[in-house]
Amino acid sequence: MQILSGAVGSIALCCKHKIRIGVLSMYNDAFTTFPIIETKRLKLRQLEMADADAIYEYAKDDEFIFIDGFPCEYEAIKHMVDVCRNEAYNAKSYIRWVVELTVDKNVIGGVYLFEPHGNDVSGRRMEMGIEISRKYWNNGYATEVIQAVSYYGLTVMGLKRVEALVIPENKGSLRAFEKAGFENEGILRNYCHYEVKGNNLRTIVMLSKIPEDLLHSVFSSMKDYSDGAGKTVSVLSIVDNTLSLQRLLRYD
Repeated sequence: MQILSGAVGSIALCCKHKIRIGVLSMYNDAFTTFPIIETKRLKLRQLEMADADAIYEYAKDDEFIFIDGFPCEYEAIKHMVDVCRNEAYNAKSYIRWVVELTVDKNVIGGVYLFEPHGNDVSGRRMEMGIEISRKYWNNGYATEVIQAVSYYGLTVMGLKRVEALVIPENKGSLRAFEKAGFENEGILRNYCHYEVKGNNLRTIVMLSKIPEDLLHSVFSSMKDYSDGAGKTVSVLSIVDNTLSLQRLLRYD
């Protein structure tokens, strides 16, 4: 309950000041102390350089690379870890979690939020990306991660939109985002380059989730909030979710 109380407190502040001030404060909190998110089966935590080995193991999979355009060279992965932990996070424009299994602490993937090109300075919109090791596909992990991170972004961070760009061939990711409550907004033709497979222009599917969408979602897999040194954050029941979001929407 404490995290929802904290979020509601920040939201209530918006009715005393301009909404933009309240949203920015909530957004900046995510870049003050790194937020740890826990679900029933997973823990989302900050990247460590020691994670490079596990990331390399799933990133070198040819099918994985084709789908996600992810760095597969070990040194490139180490560089990515360093940039994500320091430069990008400190710039308050990019936050990346490692996804590990609660039961054995095996790293099975990653998920991130970042400011898309052309975003305004209010911190009200971010793009989400996710990768799950092929060894762990078809277990519902991607949907569980997407639900948790989108909830965190749209409530605790005060975002008004979380969006995802997925290539049409990635049927698994499309299903995972849609199961997590994202709306398929359509096709963007020749939208961006993928550096692998010939650096070709790619057609992209745009999906998004906004605070109103959370009112219709049930997060049955989430654990209760537990406060600790790592500032652990967990998503609560639909009753508390709805209460928080009603106040968010009322003061917007």
